[in-house]
Amino acid sequence: MMHAQTWAPSVRGHHLGYSSIRIHHRGAPLVTNMEENEGWAMFRRTIIIVAILLLILAPIFLYVYLERGLEGAIDFFADRIIGVMFAGLLAGAFVLFDKLSNKLFNKQD
Repeated sequence: MMHAQTWAPSVRGHHLGYSSIRIHHRGAPLVTNMEENEGWAMFRRTIIIVAILLLILAPIFLYVYLERGLEGAIDFFADRIIGVMFAGLLAGAFVLFDKLSNKLFNKQD
């Protein structure tokens, strides 16, 4: 008959049965490829941001659609988009004009 100590693993001289065999590792994370882990985190953040934006914007779109119909909603949002683009153009032109005037003013010194 085989003695239990010869076939069962032991840690520091104590007998361990099969039910308590320990798996030793060197602290390796569950996901060993860090780029894969970072990619998954970025994907999760993207999904969360899109979900929040949908929760905020969907009621606005729905309200405008129900009040104005499809053509009215398209016209409403097209006007807003054109307005935002024009405001961005004006802001960009102001910044470029300011940079140009600073260059011209500094060259005269």
